[in-house]
Amino acid sequence: MNRSLLKAVLSVVLLLCLLFLAVSGFAMHFNTTGLVLGLPRYLLRQLHTVCAAVMSAAVLLHLALNLKLLRAEWKQGRRKKK
Repeated sequence: MNRSLLKAVLSVVLLLCLLFLAVSGFAMHFNTTGLVLGLPRYLLRQLHTVCAAVMSAAVLLHLALNLKLLRAEWKQGRRKKK
């Protein structure tokens, strides 16, 4: 798979995880009993946990793929301060 395509797919996965985590976390916080977003609370909690784990793995992979770029920006930022 092309590296830029992998970065694009990873960015979409991160965005979708962020949206799902925000909506499900908000719904679970304000609705403490019964169904939440049409799902049983325990199921939504499990989906929330799995999505958080996927997002954590995606963030680590994202950092690994962009390590070269991050190092270059870090060095450039340190040079500008001096």
